[in-house]
Order: sequence, then C-alpha cells, then structure tokens
Amino acid sequence: EAGNKFPALRGVVAICPNIHPATCVAALEEPQNWLYHKHFLVKLKARLERKAKIFPGKWDISLYKDIRTMSQFDEAYTAPDGNYRDAADYYNQSGSRHFLEYVRIPTLIITSQDDPFIPVNIFNIPAIYSNPCIRLITPPHGGHCGFIQKPQGHEDGHWAENRIIEFIQPSVRT
Repeated sequence: EAGNKFPALRGVVAICPNIHPATCVAALEEPQNWLYHKHFLVKLKARLERKAKIFPGKWDISLYKDIRTMSQFDEAYTAPDGNYRDAADYYNQSGSRHFLEYVRIPTLIITSQDDPFIPVNIFNIPAIYSNPCIRLITPPHGGHCGFIQKPQGHEDGHWAENRIIEFIQPSVRT
C-alpha cells in the first residue's frame, strides 16, 4: 500500500516489527520479560494520563490503576478507542502479517532470533518467504533492536544500520 500512496517510495525497512500482535504481547507478558513489560506499561499509562488531560471525559482513567498487563490495558483502552470489539480483535486486525503478500516494493525485515518479545517464528510464513520483494534477515543475536558488532573493515559497530545501507545503496542515485 505504501508504494501506491507514495509512488516516490522505493523501499521499506523494518527492524524487529511486530507483525503478529497477539503473539508478541503474550511473549512480552512472559515473566522473563518483566522489565520490558513494566517499561511499556508505565509509558502507556503516562501517555493515557496526558491524553486524558487534553480530552477530558474521553477515557475513564480510574480503571488503569488496577491494570497489570499490556493485554489488560489493550482490552480496557486500546481496543475500545480504536473501535475494536476487544483486545483479541485489535491484535488480529492490526497485524501487518495480513498484508505482507501484497508488498510490491523492495522491503528489508531485520529481526533477531533472540528478540525477547518479537518471536522469530512469526516470520516463518509464506507471505514472507514467497514474496520476492521481501528480504528477511534473522541473525542469531541482537535482542530487540540491539544489533551491534565489533567495528571491522569498512563497518562501524552498528550492524543493522550497515545492512540498511547495503540494502538501499543500489537504489541511491549518484
């Protein structure tokens, strides 16, 4: 769709994208990911408080004090705010995995095999592997957007950024 709406767009890069929200939220809520989970939840609650001040009466913020998980927050706030039936409906409809087969411009997806809350198995779908416009790179390490390397040769320590440069260089006009 991006290529249709923006004809000058010649490619897309996604780093650790959440293409399957239900799976990713479930992974985020695993006990070993408590620090990430808490961080995201605290940020969401703070954002909700700010928005509630700007739009008084739109959200009942008294509910959020008892919310302990992302899925509870999405059930109480995100889904209703987006006119979804519930959190499950929101997760299903907002997942970009439904649209990957329609990608028609060069697309690079980089995600690590050890990302704590974007499980690499969500990328093992025909919509990615059968689409010649999509290139998927899944290095064994990198966590969530933490792709670093020891500087070597002509590359600095930013591994993912170097892959992006390799990806876009052929289409850059000189």
